[in-house]
Amino acid sequence: MAYGCYGIALEGAYDRLISYVIQSGITVAFCHIRGGGEYGEEWHRQAIKNNKFISINDFFDCTKGLIANNLCDAKRIGAAGSSAGALVVLSAALRRPDYFKIVQLSHPFLTPELILTDPDNPLTISDWDEFGYPSSSSCYDSFSPLAQLRRLPADFSNQAPDIWITAGKNDIKAPLLYTEQWLNSYSAIVPSAHNSVFLQLLDEGHHNSDDSLTGGCLSTIWLLDSLFDTD
Repeated sequence: MAYGCYGIALEGAYDRLISYVIQSGITVAFCHIRGGGEYGEEWHRQAIKNNKFISINDFFDCTKGLIANNLCDAKRIGAAGSSAGALVVLSAALRRPDYFKIVQLSHPFLTPELILTDPDNPLTISDWDEFGYPSSSSCYDSFSPLAQLRRLPADFSNQAPDIWITAGKNDIKAPLLYTEQWLNSYSAIVPSAHNSVFLQLLDEGHHNSDDSLTGGCLSTIWLLDSLFDTD
């Protein structure tokens, strides 16, 4: 799991679903990557704006460390992220699909070049400090999951991880419209996308509601089934 944005530390309150995953035999790693707040403001500022790609590189390093220290099965690694953290983990998986068997995203922020240039979106002005001012169309190329679709590895379709996306119908921070735009672009490039991407829609906004636990149970069951599948 990774976040790596806004100077926010990844660990939060007790999560019963994460606890269940651990009890089921899955190792859960909270990756402290630059852009987050685990080691202070300088840790955060090292991976903002034009350096946002550093968050993705740090996530790779965490994954490599897990493999090198025999803390996981290298053929059964899942990447999970929510909101802006989804941008980090999905971009990593698109660059190196051979690292990840599955990707689990919640209320994902996948198209900064679209959302952050939309004057009607509440993210626009405040988030320029984090991701950079969109001074050109290539401003977000190094870290945007949408931009990554233009440079997928040649054999990506043969290695593409399964993807689960949970999105809120009333999410104003990561609007469903932009998630669907990323999905449409992905489906146009990856022939197997209709069999490997699952979109779960909840009647909620960006923050959790009473609908979240039920939705979280479904995505957790999918995660466990996928990681325990040895095929």
